[in-house]
Amino acid sequence: NYPRADIHLSAALKVMPKEPTLLNNLAIVRMYLGKLEEAETLAETALKVRPGTPEIKATLKEIRTRLKSAK
Repeated sequence: NYPRADIHLSAALKVMPKEPTLLNNLAIVRMYLGKLEEAETLAETALKVRPGTPEIKATLKEIRTRLKSAK
């Protein structure tokens, strides 16, 4: 349930705002909710915190692919 995951991950980010795993997971949730711009920002932030992380790079790539398709 993506809306519920969004609520819980957002709450966790209030406690740990620079946690890259939380940022990446919330980016994935927002992507599936169709909030692609928000998802991209979250993934970019996660990548800045933990540069070069393959999972985060893959998330960002998927989001950007969807953004291009949506235009």
